[in-house]
Amino acid sequence: MTLNLKQIIGLTTQNKSGELLGKIKDLEINSDSGQIEKYLIKKSALIKGLLVEDLIIDSSQVVEMNENLLVVDDGTVPISQGETAGAASL
Repeated sequence: MTLNLKQIIGLTTQNKSGELLGKIKDLEINSDSGQIEKYLIKKSALIKGLLVEDLIIDSSQVVEMNENLLVVDDGTVPISQGETAGAASL
């Protein structure tokens, strides 16, 4: 399956346990291989105004991806405050 950038950005993301993680906000591409290395996920806030950290999902954690959903392993890495993901804005 081939997805374009418009289909990937905003894609709903959940872990294998079914927990909603958020939506894809950005991604990081290896310029040598052209492969996606990391996905930056904007976490869903259950309470409006609640500060939540974004998540970085390594491509090795991706279990399944289709036009409706990105499913990842249960382990995710939150971005520390002040740290940038290094994701390329496209």
